[in-house]
This record gives sequence, C-alpha cells and structure tokens, in this order.
Amino acid sequence: MRSVWCALFVLAGCTERLPVLERPPEPPPSEKPCTCGNNELCAVDRCVNKSELTRLSVGVRHACRIDDGILACWGENRQGQLGLGDSNERMSPTRVGDGSSWLEVAAAEEHTCAIAAPGRLYCWGNNRSGQLGTGEAAGQQNAPTRVASVYDDFEHVFAGGDSTCAFRGGGTLYCWGATGELLAGTGDIGTPEVVDEPVIVLAGSKFTEVSLGSDHACAVRDDGALLCWGQNVDGQLGIGMASDMTKQPTEVGNDTDWEHVAAGQHHTCGIRGGDLYCWGRGDSGELGIPNRRRNSALSPARVTDMGGWEDIAVSAMHSCAIAANTRVWCWGRNSEGQLGMTPSNPVLQPTQVAMMRFSRIGCGGTFTCGVNTGQTLLCWGANDEGQLGTGDHVPQSTPTAVDD
Repeated sequence: MRSVWCALFVLAGCTERLPVLERPPEPPPSEKPCTCGNNELCAVDRCVNKSELTRLSVGVRHACRIDDGILACWGENRQGQLGLGDSNERMSPTRVGDGSSWLEVAAAEEHTCAIAAPGRLYCWGNNRSGQLGTGEAAGQQNAPTRVASVYDDFEHVFAGGDSTCAFRGGGTLYCWGATGELLAGTGDIGTPEVVDEPVIVLAGSKFTEVSLGSDHACAVRDDGALLCWGQNVDGQLGIGMASDMTKQPTEVGNDTDWEHVAAGQHHTCGIRGGDLYCWGRGDSGELGIPNRRRNSALSPARVTDMGGWEDIAVSAMHSCAIAANTRVWCWGRNSEGQLGMTPSNPVLQPTQVAMMRFSRIGCGGTFTCGVNTGQTLLCWGANDEGQLGTGDHVPQSTPTAVDD
C-alpha cells in the first residue's frame, strides 16, 4: 500500500518504498504443518485431497494444469509465462519447479499466477504493468516469484490481460496490475495507472467469483449481485449503454441470483439462475445469439431457452459452456477448429462439442481445453505455439488428449 500512496503524493516529496520481500524462485518443498491427512493439502479454509486436484486454466496461447498438487504448463513462453526458467515454448505439459503443494492456477495473456499450500501466492511472466505483484512494474520473471505480500492465506486467484486479483479473508478482493481499467473503487483521477502490489478493492464487500477480461472486469458479490467495471465501448459491462470507461463497479441490472461470470476481450457471459446470458460485441457470433452477430448487446441477453447451465468460459471471439448434463457447447469464431469441429465460418449459436462429458472448460485465444469427467485433459483448435500440449504443432478440430 505504501507504494500506492507514494504514487499519489509524489509531488509532496514521498519517494520511499517498502522493501521488496525476499521471494524464493519456487514454492518451498514442504507444506505448512496442519491437521489434514497424508494425501491432503492444507488450504486456508479446507483440506484438499491431492488426488482430486485436476485444475485447469487456459491463457491466450498457453495453458496450465494441477494434478496431485503438481503444476505443469505448456504453449507460448516468450515472456516466461510457463514459469520454467527460460523463454522457450513447450509442446507438452512441463512441470513447474519441484513443489507438489499447488492448489490453484490462473493463466492470462502473458503471465501466470498460482497458489501453493496453505495460501502462498506466486506469479511469473510479463510484468510491464506490475501484474506480478512483486513491488515493481518492470522486466519479466521466468520462474515463480512470491507476490510482495506478507500474506500466506490467499484463497483463490484470477488473472487476465495485464491484471491479477485474488481473494483472502473469505472473499475480500485484492487486485494489482493495469489498474486504470481494473482497480476500481480506490480513487478517481488521481489513482495511479499501475499498482504493483496487492491492494483491497471495494473494502467491506465480499465476492464469490471474479473474471478479468482484456480491459474490463466483472465480479459476483456474495449476495448474488453482478458488478462490472472498466472499458465499455462495446457494451461489455452489460449496464445498458456503451461508454469509454466505467471505473466504479456498476451493478448489472437488479438481479441477485448470478452464479458465474466470464469476461473476454469485447464481450461477457454469465449464468443467472441456471440460465445463460451474454452481452457486448458479437461480430464473430461470440454472444451465441444469431440476430446479434453484427450488433452489440448492451444488457444481458439470454442465449438459449435451455436452462441448467453449470459453467461458462469465454475468449476474444468464442465462448463455451457446460450444461447440467456435463455436455460442452461452444459458439463464435471457428477459424482454427476452436469450437471442436471442422474449421468453418462463425457458429452463431451454441453447438455441442463431440459426445463427451466435461467437468471443466477453458477458452484460449484460438484454442479450447477441457477436463472430462474421467479426469482426462483434452484440447482442440490452433497449435502454432504448442498450446494444445500434444507434443507437436498439429492443429486439432476435435478434442485431443494432452500428453501426460
């Protein structure tokens, strides 16, 4: 926080900064003692069975997974976003460090963050906007670097664009990075454009989910209300109008039964009461509403009459969702087979992907990955950076198993 206030009051001669905390290049080899079982990891608010950890996060051109507490990443690595100590791409999942206590991972455009038990937060990759939270906005980190915070009780982490957010204290929201768009509620014109350490956003509020798009963000508050803020030229905030930027979080309608939200580049989708809604730009069919392809939807528009949706993921120009029967449906741009079908013109409404059942889904720039109900990781779409994790650069238009 001291660095934030110094940025605000530099004219008054405030130049002192807090010293950057010492940060190991990778998580400690042993977990903090706790009362969990031998095959469990002690998270902040729960014990987690390592055998149940198959976490997936998909960035723009790279992806990461956690399996049995082991973190692996693959794909593009020009900015060190794979955390492997170099900037070379990987075509297959490659283990990050030697630790086996990873709980959660969040991959963005050119940076990645992850939580190690019990709640230590690490980030790596591009740091031009302070998105690594290391206390400085410069250079890149090619290996996991501890976020400049005394806290070791982070609960969940979210990453997107050049920003990062995390929960601690049962849903208290902290954010850092390119704050001109994403760090709302901390000031007005005098707020610095970059914050390089975690600071509280909307003090006093608790949240259950956050999604960071390229230049906007949305969050589900613990009372079920949905708030969005940031860039809004295409109506991606869903507040009934388009505008240059909305820095203060604004409620999307008056509904209080929002469950999930996913922010992309120019559009947003969410699940409310089991129903699926999208809004923003629809040039490539990413809204899933045929008559909205050429026009923005300025407020949430229901995508389909089918209810019971469980999860939603979006990217720049395509979207995917998991239905109650664990089937995956995708729509939008399909130039590289990212919808799980032969490359084609944009698909304007949800179309089922293969005859598989999925428990998790993630959308990259022009590829998609999912974990099926048998805990197998599959990817499809473009593969020019090895982002499918199949050991080669061959694109795939149907779900293909990622290398072990």
